[in-house]
Amino acid sequence: MISVSISVLIYTALALFGIFYLSKFVAFLYSSIKLRYFFPGPKPVSIFGHGLTDFGEEDLKKLESYVKQYPRMHRIVYGHMVRIVVACPELIALAYAEIPDKDRIFSDMFTPAFGNGLLMSSGAIWKRNRRLLTPLFHFKCLESFCEVFNKTGDHFVEVISTKINGNSFDFSKLARLATFEATMNSICSKDCDLQNNLENNPDQRSYLEMLDLLTAQSLIRFNNFLYIMSDTIYYMSKAGKDFLKNCKDMRNLMAKFIHERRALTTEEPREYNDLLDLIMKSRDEDGSGLSDEEMIDELSNFFAAGFETTTCGISFLMYCLCRHPEWQEKCREEIMEVLGDSETIAFEDINKFEYLNMCLKESLRLYSPATLVQRIVNKPVQMDGYTLKKGTPIDIGIQSVHMNPTVWQEPSKFDPNRFSKENMEGKHPYSFIPFSAGARNCIGQHFALAEMKVLSIKLLRSYEFSLEPGYEMIRETKTVLTQKGGLSLIAKPIQI
Repeated sequence: MISVSISVLIYTALALFGIFYLSKFVAFLYSSIKLRYFFPGPKPVSIFGHGLTDFGEEDLKKLESYVKQYPRMHRIVYGHMVRIVVACPELIALAYAEIPDKDRIFSDMFTPAFGNGLLMSSGAIWKRNRRLLTPLFHFKCLESFCEVFNKTGDHFVEVISTKINGNSFDFSKLARLATFEATMNSICSKDCDLQNNLENNPDQRSYLEMLDLLTAQSLIRFNNFLYIMSDTIYYMSKAGKDFLKNCKDMRNLMAKFIHERRALTTEEPREYNDLLDLIMKSRDEDGSGLSDEEMIDELSNFFAAGFETTTCGISFLMYCLCRHPEWQEKCREEIMEVLGDSETIAFEDINKFEYLNMCLKESLRLYSPATLVQRIVNKPVQMDGYTLKKGTPIDIGIQSVHMNPTVWQEPSKFDPNRFSKENMEGKHPYSFIPFSAGARNCIGQHFALAEMKVLSIKLLRSYEFSLEPGYEMIRETKTVLTQKGGLSLIAKPIQI
């Protein structure tokens, strides 16, 4: 009798489990069908949608063609998902104001790695932590990081000096190590020369390996419908278990950094100017700070976002300057004029490089680190006569607005003069959003821009760069936009 009752309970539980996920799927399907057939947008190429799979070169070209047809907004079908892409500044401003919540279908996937850090959280948790952490990137703090950027730039110049043999080298690979070094030393004051000595820094080497593995594991989940629809199914699979183990290892490393700093400050009190120290000292109005778990969350977020974006930015800047050597020379002449004989770039000098600033912004417009930002409608919103109901998934089209011909004339053309003071006067502030915009814009954008500028100045002052003959750049998206197969450059020393 007891065994029969247990069997009934098990079957009932399984039935309820099945009904729950079936109802979830039916609701998802109904919403998707409505968006797919009753919202304007390009015709899907098959029953699976528009064929967008990896946001590589072909997918990015499709998105650029869609914004020419639908310059304000349109729907897009990603296999089993239908989303609304917002592509013009006015509607993007409305979306940021009215739709503050991140789309949990994506951010929840990364919670095991990044917890409730700024990249992942919403609502009260995000507001509290954003308020606590914003002072970390005040200009006074950025000034102290400039010393780190200079030292990293010197290491970068030194590494490239070993590549001057007439042969090409993968610039993006070197840039990734350089920006990782700058991030590590800014966050943890490790003072590591990771560009020349990565093998003797096991923690840092392990982190890079774990982050690369996380990227590969994420792609496996994104391309599996069942894994996206059900956390339970995913985490019961080998892929899900491997993902959780990797996330645990990453977070354990962050905990180790915190433990080491806490022990050091206890044994030998001194003032630090790095991000970890500032995170540990952050306090609410009542004097309470972040818990250890919250510090691990934010540290994980800063590491992951802190160097991939700058790698993308500096790599595509160098690509553009190689494609347009006249602008490379203008930047170099400006650098020589501003710096003179000085070997160090002071923080107050960073904004004096107008040509470099225009070139960097134009390269970020053409090649933004993030293609889209996901949001979920949390209340009915009116856009261009359409009602977006609660639960509608939308994408803030960063690349779409940057390549929108109604916003930028000849958007595919590299033209840094777009960003001169005269040409930007009267331009909608959401015409250019490489670091997102609104309340949830990138908290570290000024940090990233300062780092990219200092490293670029160091490189352009020392070398003339050109593309390897026959090189053709093909875009691909990993955690951020990058060059498939690397960026093949040739460096020639500048005689000063």
